[in-house]
Amino acid sequence: MVHGGSVVLVPITSDGQIVLIRNHRWQVGCTVLELAAGTLEPHETPAECAARELAEETGYTAGHLIPLTPIFALPGLTTEIMYPFIAQALTPVGQSLELDEDITVVTYSPDAVR
Repeated sequence: MVHGGSVVLVPITSDGQIVLIRNHRWQVGCTVLELAAGTLEPHETPAECAARELAEETGYTAGHLIPLTPIFALPGLTTEIMYPFIAQALTPVGQSLELDEDITVVTYSPDAVR
């Protein structure tokens, strides 16, 4: 499958909590705990996509988006490259979900995430 790329975010609050989302995924028939992520739009940079997806899905903007090394999502199945980012200096702005999205924001300590 040819894919245009995506981003995945690890948002960290000022008190060190990791922001995750509970996202209902019809594909697997349940709600899953996951990192905020999304697909790059045409002519969008990974950093622009990361900022957009962070605000849409978690309701935060980031003062700092720190890029990590890009990774292949599923080599052998797709050409998708995922661009991971650490998001820090978060400011709440409220979610902006798509009509078909059912996402709840939760925070966990790094130990709980591990």
